[in-house]
Order: sequence, then C-alpha cells, then structure tokens
Amino acid sequence: MRKDPIMRKNPGPALALALTMAGLCAAVPARTASGPLSVVFLIDNSEIMATVDPGETRFGLVSALLDTLYAVSPETEVGLIPFTRRLLFDDRDGAFFESAFPGDTSQHDAFVPLTRLDGTYAAGRTGLDTLKQLLTHSNAGALTHATGFPASRYNDGMGPMNLTAGTDITLGFAAAKLAMSEAKNPKERQVVIFLSDGVPISLDRGREATGSDYIKGTGLPRTMTVYFPSGSETQAPADIRSMSENIKANGYSAGNDRGGIWMARPSASVLLESIAGLLEDPVSLARSALTGKARKTTWKSARFNAAGKRVEVATFISSSTEPDVGSPLFLRGRSKADFGK
Repeated sequence: MRKDPIMRKNPGPALALALTMAGLCAAVPARTASGPLSVVFLIDNSEIMATVDPGETRFGLVSALLDTLYAVSPETEVGLIPFTRRLLFDDRDGAFFESAFPGDTSQHDAFVPLTRLDGTYAAGRTGLDTLKQLLTHSNAGALTHATGFPASRYNDGMGPMNLTAGTDITLGFAAAKLAMSEAKNPKERQVVIFLSDGVPISLDRGREATGSDYIKGTGLPRTMTVYFPSGSETQAPADIRSMSENIKANGYSAGNDRGGIWMARPSASVLLESIAGLLEDPVSLARSALTGKARKTTWKSARFNAAGKRVEVATFISSSTEPDVGSPLFLRGRSKADFGK
C-alpha cells in the first residue's frame, strides 16, 4: 500500500491567478454522469520556464483545473509529474512517490502516482489538498517540496544538486505512461495535460539517444499541450506538433483525437475554459453561466493557519471578463501544517 508523503511546512500565499480562474468551478455541475477521469499533469519546470512563464501561469492553471475536476467528479484520480532534465521528486523522499525506473536502484526519479481527489491521506487531508500542497512554490517557480537528493545521473554542464537546468521531455512522458498504466478508469477517460515551452535541452549523460523519443507519441492517451512561447511564435515547435498528431493517431482510445495544442497567451479564464471545455464529455460546462460580460468580481481565498483554523487571507478584484457565477467564491482551504507520515 502506498504511504503518505513526508512534507515540510509551507508558508507560501495562494496564487492570485488560480483564484481568478477557479470561478469556473461554480459553473460546472456537481457530478458528471460519465464517471471519473484519470489525469496526469506533466509540468515543465526548467529554468527557461521562468522566462516564458514568469507569472507561474502553469501552476495556477493546474490548481484551478484540480478544483474544477473535484467539483465535477471527486472520484477523479490525478498524478503530478513536474520535471526538468530530471523528475523533481525522488523515490527516496518517501513511499508515496513512485519510481520512474522500477527495478533500477541506481536511478531515483519519481512522480506522484494517480491519487483520488476525494481520497484521505496524511493528517486526514484529501487527495486534492495533498496535490495542491505539492504544487506550492516560490515566486521563482521553485517547488517547495522538490527533492533535496542529488541527481541519479551525471551531466557535464551542472552539478548533481541542480534542479532547474535542462529539459528531458521524453523522461517526463515515460513517467506519464508509467503513471497511467495504473489508471482505474477506461482509456477513453484518461488524459495527459502537458505544460511546456516544448524544447528539450541539456540532457543527462546516457539519455541523449532517447531525447526525441517523445515525438513518436506511442502508448499515450489523449494529450492536451499548453504551449508557452519564448517570443513571438504563433505555433508550437514542429516536434511538439508532430508529437500531438502522432498521439491523436496512435489508436490508444477513441478520445485521442480530442487532444491538441493550446497557446498560453489567452487570459487565464479563457485558457481554463478552453481546456475544461475539451473535457466536455466528462466535464460539461454550464455555458449559460459564462456570460462573457465585462464585470467587476471579488474573489476571496482561504487557508488554514498554523493552529488548523480556517482563515481568510486575501481578496482579489477582477475587472476583466469573467464567468458570471453570481456571488464571491470561497476557495477550498489550504493547510500550512506538515503532512507527516
């Protein structure tokens, strides 16, 4: 049986971006008749992402989608795979994490396996709050709970404790396939959401030959790529476009052709609506609630303080086009306490 993670205390504030986007949660029905999903978030957290995504949109988007999925189908199971040239969790961090190299004791890259959002984990916290805690990060995008163990592989250009340099997309997708191999939901209900600038670079020694394997797109379910351009690009790199088309055509499921690539340029709420809308067979958005009218909306966030008491910590006012949810939204509380075993 998988054990719960061992965490450190995180005093970081809630993401303003997630607060704005999470209003869409109020526009979805309380339950989907189609059943739960199996979703893996594959999140590029290499140093280039600090340039192309300085506001950490990727974390806000994942956080808001988690809230949306929980509101629609709390039985949904979710895996997290933040990566650079290595995966940012390590199987030595605790038995909660699963090795990306099972049977190979020389390599320790690990990921968060599929975790039920309504499951109960350490300290009685839900899977949703456990996953959200693992997404906490500094303003520079550094994950609070990233591993403190040295890298398993050698890289000529960096030291073993470097967590930010390089991007190994093939490694990330290999871990996503491994995570999805344990999915409890049918293939048509499996989705990978990939957030990246789409450029592999500075691979570890011994992994150079596999650097472009991700383009083949074999053995992957529906994949939704959120592309973060580094400049004035109007489309993703050719290799990412080829990967996307190969995944659509790989025969994994009848739903694979509903994947694709989204530019990370629209406003946060537009991007969230686009992605949540593509999950429309499992997640039916109440379109009538998305009026698209310019309006001023107040969003309030809440968290738990160190004593475990739920307290309001921030209010954000949006003057842009937002979903008309009718009333201020109180987000789910976030705990600062250690998770423990």
